[in-house]
Amino acid sequence: MKSILVVTVCAALALFAASAQAQERPVQTFKSSAGPIKITPVYHASLEIEAGGKVIVVDPAKPAVFAGLPQADLILITDIHGDHLDPSLIAAESKPGTEIIAPPAVVKTHVQPHARTRGRQALSR
Repeated sequence: MKSILVVTVCAALALFAASAQAQERPVQTFKSSAGPIKITPVYHASLEIEAGGKVIVVDPAKPAVFAGLPQADLILITDIHGDHLDPSLIAAESKPGTEIIAPPAVVKTHVQPHARTRGRQALSR
């Protein structure tokens, strides 16, 4: 009985943390000569940049929650470590035509095999 209570409390705390993260997004907007640039920190190194009608997702990695944010036109992965990428989040944040720029090791191991290599580790979905 005690272990059921502990599991229930842990699950409730995890759900609370995830919902709080999804609801509270400290968006910063900067003016530029080409129009506004909107930066939304998501979690750790994960963030979303919106500018010129395009969306850039940087380092989509769990436990980041991108729910409610638009899918990416470009995904930038800055490091080979797991706290900077998650294959399921890369897939979830991609749409047809999404470009992915990542280190070569990430391209070889974490990007879906049907993606085409373009230029310097640039991939298109």
